[in-house]
Parts: sequence; structure tokens; C-alpha cells
Amino acid sequence: MPSAKSSKSVYSSSGGGSSVIIVQNKSLMATCGGALVKLALVLFNLALLCIGIFLTYTGFSIFDKNDQDWDVIVQTNFRTGSIVLIIFGILIALIAAIGAFGACLESSTLLDVYGYIIFFLVIGEIVLFYYSFKYKDELTTNLETGIKKAIQRYPGDSKLAYGLQLIQKFFRCCGFEGPNDYPSGDLPASCCDQMSKVSVQNPAASCPRNQIIFDHGCKNSPFIESTLGSVTYAAYALILLQLIVILMACCLSRDLRAI
Repeated sequence: MPSAKSSKSVYSSSGGGSSVIIVQNKSLMATCGGALVKLALVLFNLALLCIGIFLTYTGFSIFDKNDQDWDVIVQTNFRTGSIVLIIFGILIALIAAIGAFGACLESSTLLDVYGYIIFFLVIGEIVLFYYSFKYKDELTTNLETGIKKAIQRYPGDSKLAYGLQLIQKFFRCCGFEGPNDYPSGDLPASCCDQMSKVSVQNPAASCPRNQIIFDHGCKNSPFIESTLGSVTYAAYALILLQLIVILMACCLSRDLRAI
């Protein structure tokens, strides 16, 4: 497909034995609507680039820090998930770069490629969200089984104890049903938000029951429910925004070819 940034219109006029040639450069920026669409695309893709970099960084962080303590309890391979997150982040960053350069250079070819990529990305995200919801119950079941198993063996199994402390800290909960899952004695330090006491050398660090901070179980953790709700709404908003961006890219590309 042709790409164009500007074109020239030549006008000539004569009078008094002299002629004047006026060269007019047409650009998309000459129209207010085109300028706004271009600016919106550039800003959106800069934000998308930041998101891609953030996802890539998060994936690397999970990959580096994951020592299979979670895997033992949840029975889910978080390292594989971190690799997927890294690839997804790099892909988003590349797509954002194409969109930003396409808008800045006013290249209809780059904008067409960008529109097609975003379209297929939206389809991929819909499929990903579908399978995420489909296997959400399976992950919850694995989490329930793993936490109950860790509680039964706590504090004897040091690896399970450390993994349990990490999960309770992350989900801000205590036990699976609640603190009463620990029938006697002190509670794990993570129930009292005292993870500074916990280490690989001291995985079963505890705290008195009267210092408990998280008095609800991981099964009904408000943190999990609010996080899942936020992620769901954010996913819907992202898909809608990307559809709008596809429309903007197509309109901008059409206007560029018409110049």
C-alpha cells in the first residue's frame, strides 16, 4: 500500500509580464480532526509501550524470584506463566512502537499493519480471557487443596510452611476457612502481617492470636475478590479501547491515502 506524508499542489499566476508559482504542501496536520486523531494514537501507543515494558519487567521479576515455593502449594507452574508474561509484554511494546511510528511518520502502510495486528491481538485476548475464566475454578481448587495440605503439615514441613506464609501474605488472609484452621497455639506470622519474621531459615515464624490482622480465610479473601473484579473490568475496557484504536488507525490511514 502506498504511504504518503505530504503532497504538493502547484498553482501559477501571471500578471504584468511575470509569473508566480505557489507550491502548497498538504499534510494531515492541516486538518484539526486529523491532528487530533494522530495525537490520540501517539499518546495511546506511548501508554501501551509503558504497559508492555511493565509487563516484561513483572515477568522477569516473577521468573527470577520464583523458587517453586508457591508451586508446591498451588500446584501451578508460575515460571511458565512468567515466560508467557514476558513474551506478551515484548509483543505489546513492539506493537506500540509500530503504531507510534506510523502516526508520527504519517505512514498509511505502518498504520494498516498496526490495525491488523491490534485486530488479531483483540481476538487473542478474548480467547485468553475465555480460558482464564474457564480454568479459574481449577486454580481455586488447586489453591484450596494445597493450602489445606500445608495447614495439616504446618509447621513440620518447612517448605510447605514457607509457601503458606507467602500465599497468606499475598492474599492477605489466614488459613483457608479462617484462623480457626489453626486449632491451637500461635498463628503463622503472615496472619499478623509480620512477614519480617519469616525467612527460609525460619519458615514457621509465629505471632500471638491477639495480634491477628487478617481475620478471614483465603477462601473468601476480599483482596482476591476485588482483584478479580478489577481485572475483569479492566479487560473489558482494554478490548473496547483497542477496537476504538483500530477504527482511528483505519480512518487515519484512509485520510493519508486521500491526500
